Amino acid sequence: MNISTWAASLVCASGLCVSVSAAQTVTPVADLPNGRKASVSDMSGDGSTLVARTDTGIFRMRNGTWQSLGTVIGKTPTTVQASRTGDFVFSTMRGIGLPTQDRVHVYRGGAWSNAASSVDTFESHVAKFISADGSRLIADQFGVDFTRQRVFNWNGANYVEQSVAAAYPSAQNLNPPGSDLDEQSWFGMSNDGLTAMASLIGPVGGGTAARFGQSAVSFSRPSSVTPGPFFFQEFSRGQSLSGDGNVIYGVYTWSGAGANGAGNGQASFRWSAATGTTLLPSFELGTTEVSDNGDIWVMSDGGVYSHAAGNFLTASQFLSANAVDFAAWTNLRITQVSGDGLMLSGLGSFNNGSQIISDQAWIATIPTPGATGVAVIALLAGARRRR
Repeated sequence: MNISTWAASLVCASGLCVSVSAAQTVTPVADLPNGRKASVSDMSGDGSTLVARTDTGIFRMRNGTWQSLGTVIGKTPTTVQASRTGDFVFSTMRGIGLPTQDRVHVYRGGAWSNAASSVDTFESHVAKFISADGSRLIADQFGVDFTRQRVFNWNGANYVEQSVAAAYPSAQNLNPPGSDLDEQSWFGMSNDGLTAMASLIGPVGGGTAARFGQSAVSFSRPSSVTPGPFFFQEFSRGQSLSGDGNVIYGVYTWSGAGANGAGNGQASFRWSAATGTTLLPSFELGTTEVSDNGDIWVMSDGGVYSHAAGNFLTASQFLSANAVDFAAWTNLRITQVSGDGLMLSGLGSFNNGSQIISDQAWIATIPTPGATGVAVIALLAGARRRR
């Protein structure tokens, strides 16, 4: 029995007995203009735009057509991402000659702008996130023995660096000047650029996920974990922030829990202002890809965490539950999700009728959720993927 038939039988068994016919299909992404197979690096938040890169340039797809955006002379793109509408594309580019340090560039108005022209020769900047209107860009700066956060704002002509304290004043509530904590990498930014997430690292290796916005919020210990009386240590690391800035996903590790101080554990977590910190069923590595409301989180292995299911689902399980046909595909992995959670992109093996194409990029649109999809997702919660 294939998973679509199985899902339908589960729904019928539940008493709903509604049809789970496939209304949409997983569709292969066209090759790049240079004839190379596309590997989608990012999808815009509204789902209208895909971006890809090769060692010689960057490409943007809109309305089903790829456009070459070129690159900066003497630079090789190593990463590329799109803003929410795809109007702005940003990339980390590496010098071909010396120095080879990475620099951040933004494509806007038909040209590339350098967002880190003032950095030291021996430091590198890596692009992380850009606001929907392209006005704020955040990046990580890497040196010989440090990682630091950087913020750049568009002034009408260039991207100009702004201090983290000025960009996110609430950060000072968690990391006041002169404290032992050292702000490290960025792990997320809201669509409007006014909220960002990082991890604060302590002097002994512990740390905590933290969100900076109108107010600063640090990771709160889940109620299911009780510190022991003799020894207790915990560490949390944020991995993704929802587009509305209200949901955090990450990893929580603890030791010395329980009445006698014994007990260790590690699990992924979901935090929201409404529910606080909730541990997820197991430890899973996630990406920075998450829907705007935090209901869908893309995992590193190509599956997703579904908040509706309260569990981790494989790509096949998630697509089946949402009435998307993938009969011509195997080895499906989800890598991107749109802000509304209704558009997906990823990789898989595609049978075009004459041959099987491995690592073929694809896109899919989920029909507007209805009773069927919600019922199947809920039922799948009790049949989570096995590790």
